[in-house]
Amino acid sequence: MRFYQYKATDQHGQPAQGTIRAESIDAAKAALASAGYRVASVLDPAAASAPVPAAVGASKVAARPMSPPVSRVAEAPRPMVVNTIAQTARPLDEIKTRQSKDKDVFFLFTQLAQYYRAGITMHTAMGDLVHKVAPILRDSVTEAQKALMEGGRISQVFARYPYLYSPDVIGALKAGELSGHMADVCEKIADQKMTSWAIHRKLYVNVITLCSLVGGFPILYSIMNGSLKSILDQDKSNGQLPVIPTLLKGIGTIFYLNLPWIIPVLVAFFGFIAYWQTMKMRPKRHQLALLFPILGPRAKVESMARFSWTMGLVSKGGVAPQETFRIAAESVPNLTVRDQLLAAAAGMHESERLSTALHRSGVVPIEYAHIVETGELTGDVPRALDDIARATDADFRGRDITAAVATQRIFLCLLAIVVVIVLGVLYRGFYGGLITGLTQDS
Repeated sequence: MRFYQYKATDQHGQPAQGTIRAESIDAAKAALASAGYRVASVLDPAAASAPVPAAVGASKVAARPMSPPVSRVAEAPRPMVVNTIAQTARPLDEIKTRQSKDKDVFFLFTQLAQYYRAGITMHTAMGDLVHKVAPILRDSVTEAQKALMEGGRISQVFARYPYLYSPDVIGALKAGELSGHMADVCEKIADQKMTSWAIHRKLYVNVITLCSLVGGFPILYSIMNGSLKSILDQDKSNGQLPVIPTLLKGIGTIFYLNLPWIIPVLVAFFGFIAYWQTMKMRPKRHQLALLFPILGPRAKVESMARFSWTMGLVSKGGVAPQETFRIAAESVPNLTVRDQLLAAAAGMHESERLSTALHRSGVVPIEYAHIVETGELTGDVPRALDDIARATDADFRGRDITAAVATQRIFLCLLAIVVVIVLGVLYRGFYGGLITGLTQDS
């Protein structure tokens, strides 16, 4: 690891400068951003060339002699010591927990955004949030607080909890740490989770209705055949048997006789529902969502909105096009689209333009690549990416409004077909059995 000299602005707008130990200039920027600093420049003391600018269009500053590097970050002008030692990326052991709900993650990040806006240090913020977030998130928040004290990053800690924080959340946090716009990133994550929570809540009602129908069918079937059996028993006894006990006995007998097929069917159905909701099946769920008539276009537009927004954010920090593309791809919510974009990023060359990679990806609409190409010619790529982000976000908002309603209507139509089939089976079985029984008696 090497030492770099930085100039930045703290949460209160006060200038700060000092040295930081990091693996690379990008890692130093990320560590400073994670501590709440807005980076102006990061210089390499060992280099004789001009310092690397921290933002597009930043003016070049001639290198000048600097004092020997020290092993800690210099203090800001106000009385606060910030430990922003960057950590080398390394594989961390994942921690398995129960899956979090979108609303829990929403409440966490909407409060984090408020802390960043207020200029409160993240160490203090995490300590306060431990007592406010959902119990399932407390361990991760506590670990993040400890990591910040040691110069770690929030994204590194939350990446260890894949059941709590989805890959797009981790990717967005990395983008925020690298660009220094953590408040904007936290707000974007909270907004996405709130939208996801709203549509999942509506779809959840449909799933409950379907499960109730499937689970209730064996009971209805047993009631139908049990009632039929009790009627036939009453007919044989010329109506001398007690009504209620005979009915209950008939239903119980039929239900017991049908248990050999009822139990396997219900176990298979509800077992599939539970397995489908597991982490292992998440890539399959996202792949299937793209094929669904209503949710598919919505998911793709949402991915493009997040991708373009993150690219615009990261590009303002002077990051290379290849790294900008990769980090933005990691923030995409749909895993299928995310993998396609990451594959395109892996095939990029260091000198390749961003518009060329967008053209070659086959995922991003061609008109968006043309806008970026124009931005490259005019020297204002971040503005071009911001224009794309606004367009895709507006498209997503429109599709999101209609997606829940249209999906609800499609499900109700399918549910109506299932109900008609079930009622037809019950009707035919009941009256067919009744006529058969009466014919045999006569």
